[in-house]
Amino acid sequence: MSTPAPGPDQPPGPPEPHGTPEPPEAPETFARRVGSGARRYGVLVLAVLAFLVVRALTDDDGTRDVRVGQCVAGGDGGDVRVVDCSDGSSAGRVVLVERDVFTDETRVRALCAAHGSDRAFTSALAAGDRGTVLCVRP
Repeated sequence: MSTPAPGPDQPPGPPEPHGTPEPPEAPETFARRVGSGARRYGVLVLAVLAFLVVRALTDDDGTRDVRVGQCVAGGDGGDVRVVDCSDGSSAGRVVLVERDVFTDETRVRALCAAHGSDRAFTSALAAGDRGTVLCVRP
C-alpha cells in the first residue's frame, strides 16, 4: 500500500513501515515487580525465619536443667554447666533457681541475698530483662 502524495496544504508524513507493526510492550506493573521479588527472595526470607525460630526454641545457656542442690561452674561463653561438687572449677552449690524473673543486677543481688548467697548466674540471653537466676553458695 502506498501513501498518497501530500497535497499542497499537507506536510509530508513519515513513510509507512513494511510488515506488521509490533504491539507496544505492556508497562511493568507494581504487582508484577512485587511478585517477582517475592519469588526471588521468598525462599531466602523463609529460611532465615526458620533458622531464627529453631535457634530461639533450642538455644540453651545451661540453666535449663540445673536444680537446687547441684554444683555449677561457669562454662565457655558465660554458659553454666553442672559439675561435681568436688570439682575445682565449681562455683558452689545452687540454693535457688528462679525462672522468668527480671535479671537486672539490683534485683538479682536482692533475690540471692534473701537466700544467703552473694553469687549468681543469670541466663545469658536475657541480661537486664527476664530470664533464669541461679543463686549459688560456696
